[in-house]
Amino acid sequence: MINFISALYSAVVIMLLVYVVILLLVGVNPIKFYRKAFPTMVLGFSNRSSVATLHIQLRI
Repeated sequence: MINFISALYSAVVIMLLVYVVILLLVGVNPIKFYRKAFPTMVLGFSNRSSVATLHIQLRI
């Protein structure tokens, strides 16, 4: 079980690092992007529904 959890967290870290590289390649500041996108990302991750995040995305 510990191997699965560590693999899951490792995959999330790798995903975030790849995302930062992509943001830098297209010329977007990752800190500003994550600051604005954080509420939507947290809500989408916590309730597993992209439909529920629409009202937050529209505010951004």
